[in-house]
Amino acid sequence: GNSYPNKNTYDTVIFACRDVYDAEIPSNITSLGPYSFNFCKKLERIKFLPNSQLQKIDKFTFSHSSLDCIIIPKSVETIGESAFSSCELIEKVEFEPDSKLKIIDKEAFINSSIVNIKIPETVVEIGSKSFAWCEQLELIEFAPNSELKIIGRGSFTYSSIEYILIPKKETKIDDFTFSQCQNIQRIDFTNDSELQIIGNNSFSFTSLFMISIPVHVVQIGRSAFRSCENLQKVEFPQNSELQEICESAFDSSSLEFMSIPSKVTKIGNSAFHSCQFLKSVEFSENSELQIIDKLAFAYSSIETISIPRHVKQIEESAFSSCEYLKTIEFNPKSELQIIKKNAFSSSSIESIMIPSRVEQIDESAFSSCDYLKTIEFGENSELKIIGE
Repeated sequence: GNSYPNKNTYDTVIFACRDVYDAEIPSNITSLGPYSFNFCKKLERIKFLPNSQLQKIDKFTFSHSSLDCIIIPKSVETIGESAFSSCELIEKVEFEPDSKLKIIDKEAFINSSIVNIKIPETVVEIGSKSFAWCEQLELIEFAPNSELKIIGRGSFTYSSIEYILIPKKETKIDDFTFSQCQNIQRIDFTNDSELQIIGNNSFSFTSLFMISIPVHVVQIGRSAFRSCENLQKVEFPQNSELQEICESAFDSSSLEFMSIPSKVTKIGNSAFHSCQFLKSVEFSENSELQIIDKLAFAYSSIETISIPRHVKQIEESAFSSCEYLKTIEFNPKSELQIIKKNAFSSSSIESIMIPSRVEQIDESAFSSCDYLKTIEFGENSELKIIGE
């Protein structure tokens, strides 16, 4: 095809015979058009002649072909949507030195048989599901000075990655990025990581056993580490900027200890629900925590808890069925106002001092606390409502 009607130069591959076995791409070709080799079931080999000027491999170009390897010319800037999708025989994808590649579009290699890949340093975006369902993919490498800023939703879900180092400039790990990567045991970040958000379900159902959260992360999203059955340790730097641990973030993980960073203001619904090995949770003296949402620590193995000063409300069933929980302490200057229903039900509390500023204790807040013998109220108690 001709990109410039007024010239005699043909620079675009538009369509190839479906029964082609191999193909050589002339140096002057700048674009492989959409679907140009799509469903070329016999295509095993593609060769780019020296000094290739190719800039774009368009959408579905080689999808459902029988390529087993390819070397991408350094001039290519974009690999389009589903360009190599369902290439079930392709194991090796390499890039020429000094690659100019910038974008790997969505689903570019989805459901292919790539075993490992090294992403050129110039890539700034990996689109959603780019390497999803690549069940043979064990290793993905980024250059030390990678420019990567965006890893799209579900990019590596259901792959066999075992380890990954997240590039410095990545600011968000999008939803489901590594979800269901059941072989992944370790994730590392650069010391100067700019990461700010760990998205919803980003690492759910993986085999991580520990993770160190970078300093600039402000939010751990919904179900981010849910059902990580091997996850025993989560570390935060002392100057962590984390503000919110969202709903079910660590639900059903194997955490044994958790130190909540001081700037966290909310622990979401079921954030640590069913963490059966979680015995200890610590808050710093200058904790800014305000909300412990419903079911936040329910069915965990916490033995003692000190509620930070600025917490105003303990939501419904927040510590319900914590059968090992014996001691609850409140800051002498506690701002707690409401204890919602079933907040501490079916725990092993033996005694409790209700802070002076509590105005409302809802129904069944301490129901089935069989060992509870003593309830005291702070001096000048403001309590107005006690539920049934």
